[in-house]
Amino acid sequence: MKIVYIRHSEPDRTITDRLGLIGYGRELAPLTQKGIELADETAKSPLLEGAEVIVSSPLTRALQTAGIIARRTGLLINVGIGLEERRMDLSQKLPFAEAQLLWDEYTKAQGAWLQNEKRNWENIDM
Repeated sequence: MKIVYIRHSEPDRTITDRLGLIGYGRELAPLTQKGIELADETAKSPLLEGAEVIVSSPLTRALQTAGIIARRTGLLINVGIGLEERRMDLSQKLPFAEAQLLWDEYTKAQGAWLQNEKRNWENIDM
């Protein structure tokens, strides 16, 4: 079986930010117009020849990207629960700016909690 990995296209967070969405609410952001065009160009790639199925993250930007590719290729989309980026805010309640600080903390700690330590970000082992 041939596997081709394609990262989601460019999301437009202006809507989710304007609505003040936090946590998973920010993941509802659709693609930008440029993101739609990029996904459409990706769908034309000869690397996709012979592909049998699209497996997508359940996040909006990934599903929209997969949908654009599926429309052009005729492939079915399977949604893979758990195919998503690392959660930087386990509470899913922080505004983006505060969650970004957790990302900085995660990076500095190289994704590892000290023994018996609990942080508000998903550690590398999770």
